[in-house]
Parts: sequence; structure tokens; C-alpha cells
Amino acid sequence: DKRFLILDNSANYTVVSSALTDAFYSDLSSAAFVLMSQPLYHYLGIRSMGVIDGQPVSEVKTQADELLGAIRNSKVKAIFSGDLHYFSETVDPVRPDLIHYIVGAITPEQNLRSPAFVLLSLYDDGSDRKSTRLNSSH
Repeated sequence: DKRFLILDNSANYTVVSSALTDAFYSDLSSAAFVLMSQPLYHYLGIRSMGVIDGQPVSEVKTQADELLGAIRNSKVKAIFSGDLHYFSETVDPVRPDLIHYIVGAITPEQNLRSPAFVLLSLYDDGSDRKSTRLNSSH
């Protein structure tokens, strides 16, 4: 399955509406990839949905944990997010076949490093685990 599911969690410090989360949970079983603004997990634990500078924002963090738990219990292969303005690729610590990608901004004014794009290649045989970070040249 190569279906993408998008969740708008871009309003920092704010829970996602129940209308959006209900639709997300309803569609999750058929998704292979999830795209969202704020990451649900970061290996350093300093910034993700519901965590600012290492400190949890209670209701938002609770919701992020619920969303991540649902994704971990699904067949989703990867979560793509942004918001942190740099690239990282991290294996989920609970479910090792789930990958967390954080993609940087596309302009040098917004990135901590050179702007980067991520290219995900999907193949008919189901392989998709290769991501390529493409740096722009400025």
C-alpha cells in the first residue's frame, strides 16, 4: 500500500481538533505514510508535538502520545514532518520498522543547515526504505 495520510498539527502548542483526529484515526488503517508539520517523536526529546525545549505541554503532549501510539499499532512505514528546520532520519525506538523523517525548510533563511529536500522512491515490489537527502546549491 502506498497511501499517504496528512494530519495538520501545525498550530504549535494547540491540540488538534477532534474532527481532524477522528478522520485521521478512521483512515490510518489504510495508510503507508503519514505527513504532518510537527514531529511526534524526536530522538533527543527536546522538540516535538507537545514538547518545547524538553518541557511537555500537557494536553498537546498527551494527544501526540496517543497519535504516535496509534501509528505504532498500524502498518505505517514512515512519518514525515518538518518544523525543526533540519533533516534527520530516526528509527522508532518502540517499533523498529517505523522511520521518522524530519525535513528541513527549503530556504536558507529558515534552515539551520543548507536547505534540503527529501526524495522518497516507491517501487512496485513494495520497497521504499531508501530516502535521499538532496541539498540545494546556493
